[in-house]
Amino acid sequence: MELGVLDQDRGNAIIAATDDVLANLAGRYSDQFPVDIFQAGAGTSSNMNINEVLANRALELLGRNRGNYGFLSPNDHVNMAQSTNDTFPAASCIAIIFAADRLLGVLSSLSDAF
Repeated sequence: MELGVLDQDRGNAIIAATDDVLANLAGRYSDQFPVDIFQAGAGTSSNMNINEVLANRALELLGRNRGNYGFLSPNDHVNMAQSTNDTFPAASCIAIIFAADRLLGVLSSLSDAF
């Protein structure tokens, strides 16, 4: 939206959908993620699964039918045609950075135990 390539209505709906899915992931949306997070490859399956869930929730928030990808597409609007080979490794690195402090603490405790 900031770059002017995604209109405010779709962009705000995608943001709201993301917030909604994150807040309710363990309950309401858990059945929407059948792809094993440990699947091989560059993460294409996981990335597209997330894009589809967000697109369908955004469509609902806009008062449209799920699957109306002509109006709001998982690839064109949610993913913005970003390569999974870029987004998935970047997301993995960010997750590792956020978890590094906890890992270093555990490794320090393990080192002390030895």
